[in-house]
Amino acid sequence: MPTEELYRLHPGVERISDEREKYGWTMLKTNLSDTLTLGVGIREGVVRIISLTDPTAVYPERPYKYADPSLTEAYDLTMTDPVDLTRRPDSGWCYGRPPGIDARRWPVSATNGMRLRHAFTVKLPPQYRTLGEEYVAISLFVDEQWETPPASSNVDTGGARRADPRRFDMEFMDNAYVLFWLTEEEFAAPLGAPPAIEGAPVPGWLSKSPLDYFGEFNLPRTVAE
Repeated sequence: MPTEELYRLHPGVERISDEREKYGWTMLKTNLSDTLTLGVGIREGVVRIISLTDPTAVYPERPYKYADPSLTEAYDLTMTDPVDLTRRPDSGWCYGRPPGIDARRWPVSATNGMRLRHAFTVKLPPQYRTLGEEYVAISLFVDEQWETPPASSNVDTGGARRADPRRFDMEFMDNAYVLFWLTEEEFAAPLGAPPAIEGAPVPGWLSKSPLDYFGEFNLPRTVAE
């Protein structure tokens, strides 16, 4: 929705102070009733965020369809200040490179022949080690679909997938993901390196810092700073 259309529909919207302003956002709100508030976020002249809040509303609790009754403890994940991976955080890390995944096992996109980006590696609490006690951590990779160089004809993605019983390929919201289960030894192993693929350029996530690749707005403040 263009900004002009918003003001035509809701001429009474007023600007509010918000920390997102330094990232180019304009945040507005207006009261639609005594309790119902419309919140709007505008960036580059386009309405990109719309929220409705009513503190008096009561909503029935929806069952979480992926809930596992055997899991009785939940954990909060927090991104801390960046560290050199030679220090190897005990609970895992995001960005950077994964442990124990060498060029032979590193997943490659079936769409564009590029190496997948390592999203994160996390050491799981015992209750979440559903593949067995010996598999203590997971590494997740994501296929960056917006990087679309020419596909390489030298990549056999199917063979690697079939040969690794602890590799799981998934798709969610049109994005491809690959998850590996890691043993304690693999979690403590040297950092893996992606394969060299003939004719494929170096992907942005590998040649740039997370700040340059993702942009300041898409990173936690501690990372951006």
